[in-house]
Amino acid sequence: TSWLSLGVCRATTGLPNCQEVTRVVVDQSDMYTDVLSKLADHTDKNSIPRKRKFAIWVLLEYVRSLTDHQIPAQHYLHELVINSLVLHKAYYQLHQLLQYFVVSDSKPLACLLLSLENLYPAAHQLALDMLQRLSTANQEITEVLLSKCQILPALRYAMESGTEDQLSSRKFLELAQAA
Repeated sequence: TSWLSLGVCRATTGLPNCQEVTRVVVDQSDMYTDVLSKLADHTDKNSIPRKRKFAIWVLLEYVRSLTDHQIPAQHYLHELVINSLVLHKAYYQLHQLLQYFVVSDSKPLACLLLSLENLYPAAHQLALDMLQRLSTANQEITEVLLSKCQILPALRYAMESGTEDQLSSRKFLELAQAA
């Protein structure tokens, strides 16, 4: 079939010196490093809204394209999407992407959402929901609840998830005493 490709190349370009076409593979890390993160860096808070929307659209379109080709997007791409949306205060859009599972669940993304709680209070619950869906983060959920001094909900959750034997009773007692 390579002779066919060369024949097509010569016929369509009119060039007699067509060489065999080689494929170039651009992986997600290359796209992230060389294209998407640079695009996001050039669209700061002071950019015109149309430019910011375009950058977010490109990020989302790339993630959608990966999904369409059954290629799981790496978590750093989702982090870039989330950070771009938060930077531009597109909280409703962020909420929709998380609610409809456009952004894949992972512990790193849940931690990122927890860190964004000061900017977007609903991120706390979105992070807990994400951790719950992972079903491998029972201790993390308990720790998050304890960090908010929600002692009884943390105890209830630990008992429901069967992880109460892995908890430090001292931590619960110290928090209860401080409250």
